[in-house]
Formats: sequence, structure tokens, C-alpha cells
Amino acid sequence: MYILLICSVFSCKDVKDLNGSWIIVDSQNEFQKENTFYEVGTPPGNIILSFDDGNYKFLNSGFGVNPEQFEGMIQVKKNSFLFGDSEDSSELKQLNSNIIEIHSTNYIGYQNIETFRRIDDSLKHKAVDFSLTDKKYSRKFQSFTDTVHFLNDSIYTSNSWAHGGDNNFDYHRFQHNGFDILFTDKYPPFIIKNIIKDTIYISTFSKEKEDYIMTEVLDNN
Repeated sequence: MYILLICSVFSCKDVKDLNGSWIIVDSQNEFQKENTFYEVGTPPGNIILSFDDGNYKFLNSGFGVNPEQFEGMIQVKKNSFLFGDSEDSSELKQLNSNIIEIHSTNYIGYQNIETFRRIDDSLKHKAVDFSLTDKKYSRKFQSFTDTVHFLNDSIYTSNSWAHGGDNNFDYHRFQHNGFDILFTDKYPPFIIKNIIKDTIYISTFSKEKEDYIMTEVLDNN
């Protein structure tokens, strides 16, 4: 069964208008009030959607455990896009050149709205490869400052969430179309732009793009 994406205008734009990579920045259902900013601790999305002259790729990270991915060719039929196998039908609305929304109905009949933002090519990672494993970084996100310890290639801890319960959280870092992407289960998606000595330069995406740095803490105790 195909996902049906219906253009929000009377005639579909050329599929080339969608070319590039898009990262999820918001996900909500019809009963949630629209958020004007990302609230730390809110479960983020972990989806990348890419288009290339009618070819598409969909990746739901699943933090590397159960990643969902498929690809194919968009089929244009009158005012609709057809692509992918799915159990639901979805409507795609291109709000502007950098924002698209996918409206879908889940298995219990609720409408979900997923918002994607185009990732600018200037954010592609050009530095030499490096590992996060067994390193600590101090970072500031909005009004929060914390220290993050990447224990291995999939688990990190954060002193911001150290109070009560399990302090181990999942992350998934991977390369996609030239972008160095970092998904975590506590923050919105990250794009790693560069590393200079002990400093990593990052852009994060929620309603707006925000730039900040992560500085390595050399004492790993």
C-alpha cells in the first residue's frame, strides 16, 4: 500500500523542489497544542527524508537497534505524490522552500503531523573522522548546561538527567548524504559540522536552527 502525499496547492511543484535532505524537527498528534519551541526532555524524532530528482530515501534511526529504511521512486499522478510502502495515507504540505509537513493517520485513527526542515549543504561535515566513544563533553543547550559522557558507540550519560532512575540514554551517530548526524533520546537532532582540537561545532534543529559548541572534558573519571 502506498503513502499518498497530496500537494497543498492546486498543481504539484516539480519533484526537484524537494531535492536535498530533510530532518524531522517536530512530531505531534491532533490533540497536542502546537509547540513554539522544543522542550528539553520531550521525545524527539529521529527521521531523515531525502529526495533526488524523484528518488527518495527514508530513514528512521531507531538508535541503530531497529532502523526502518526504504527507498524508491516518487510517482507523480495528477496532484499527488506516491511513494513507499505503508499502512497509512499521508498528505504532504510544503510550507516554504525549507519546511514540509507530513500529515498522516495512525492505526487508531489519530492524525499525526511531522514537520521536516531542509538541511543546508553548508552543514556537511568536511573534517577528518573522529570517534565520540569514551569521551566527555561539556555543552550548553538553550538555558541548560551539562556534561555528556559517550560510554560506547550507542550509550551516553548526562549529568542533567542524573537525578533518579537510569542515567543511560541511547544515541545514534551516522553519515547520511555527506552530513554527520547525531540522534539522541533526550534532545532534538544534531548535525556535527566540524571539530577543531577539543571543540566540536554543532547545529541543532527544532523549530529553528541553533548553533553551539561541545568542549571536551579531558578528565574522564
